[in-house]
Amino acid sequence: MRILFANNFFGPFGGAENVMWDEANLLQRQGHDVHFFATDRKPYFIPNYENAHFFPAYADFRNVSTWDKLKRMSRIFYNREAEERLTGYLRYLKPDLVHVHNLHYHLSPSILAACQREAVPVVMTLHDIRMICPSASLTESADFRGLCNTGNPLICMKKKCKNGSLSETLVSVAEYYANRRHSLYQSVRMFITPSAALLELVSRFGIPRAQLMHINNFIDPQLVKQAATCAEDSREQGYFLYVGRLSREKGVQYLLQAMRRLPDVHLKIAGSGPYEAELKALALALNLQNVEFLGFKDKVSVSTLLAECRATVLPCNWFENLPLSVIESLAFAKPVIASRVGGLPEILDQGRCGLLVEPGNVEQLADALADLTRNPQKARTLGLAGQVRAREVYSEERHLEQLLALYGRLVSQSATKRQLQPC
Repeated sequence: MRILFANNFFGPFGGAENVMWDEANLLQRQGHDVHFFATDRKPYFIPNYENAHFFPAYADFRNVSTWDKLKRMSRIFYNREAEERLTGYLRYLKPDLVHVHNLHYHLSPSILAACQREAVPVVMTLHDIRMICPSASLTESADFRGLCNTGNPLICMKKKCKNGSLSETLVSVAEYYANRRHSLYQSVRMFITPSAALLELVSRFGIPRAQLMHINNFIDPQLVKQAATCAEDSREQGYFLYVGRLSREKGVQYLLQAMRRLPDVHLKIAGSGPYEAELKALALALNLQNVEFLGFKDKVSVSTLLAECRATVLPCNWFENLPLSVIESLAFAKPVIASRVGGLPEILDQGRCGLLVEPGNVEQLADALADLTRNPQKARTLGLAGQVRAREVYSEERHLEQLLALYGRLVSQSATKRQLQPC
């Protein structure tokens, strides 16, 4: 089968890119012909990628003048260059199917119009909730005050949900309305949701259940083997670990406030992001001698940190879908202390593989950290249950089986439809 993956970026810039790349490699190992379409932002996963001449230009909206932002603004709503280049690519490549990951702001839904015109079936993985929430956070404001379930994007403007900026929120809301007006998403044959929670949510906001399929992300089997070896070595040092992007919605500020109550508990924070300076300033203001900021760490370093920690923590205050950091923690037999929101309860099997706390509740977070500090055997029991779940539920074999079944069904339906069309 010839599959074209489409995503804003063809490089290691975030979780969606890594999921796409792992998925593509999995399919290639099974003998499928895999290709890629993205903007020309570098570095690429494959240096000097042979089909990169089809990639449209990447538009930087952050580090440019206001005038340049205005000139590039139309690309957010409908990127005609992306549409034209993908049209040429599809005619050259003739793929059986296009699998879209992220397209907002850069490729834009214009690429869906190209696929529809060329009669190529489209599958799209929803990595976040941008289709139903302009800020892709589903929180009423930067500080968690409960999920916004009204479906009214004007609340985003009132609360400045996009990075606390009215101008950025206006753009997000405008893009949201433009996408709904064009109805381009109707050309997507099937949406994949990595969590059951996301499937339930988007179905309530208008996507028919017949167009939704829940397929979990998977863990690299090499990581699973490495995790098993580390578990046998038992190198635990008793500290807690946060791994991920340092942004406000991840809730690390609540974790720092909880650590103030636990001076004898040690926390390591691995990651970087736009909220890093504020978090370091908060740690300084709270005089936290028990918190260590490690900065960005590669996969090898993260594996070592996971092997040696007592548990990981994800105290987010937004709709977290299915973060790889959590299922990788389970693979290392490490329990997770996480917010009871989004897909996190289902990953942790409703608390059987970790501890769940209410988002933004510093007291509950501190109690959970103290509980696993006092009870290392409890942490071990939860972690081992998580390791079993990671192997059974988030395996590449299960992911591949479900994905190929979906691909095969859609390609077959597309072929039948073409045969029935009059000459």
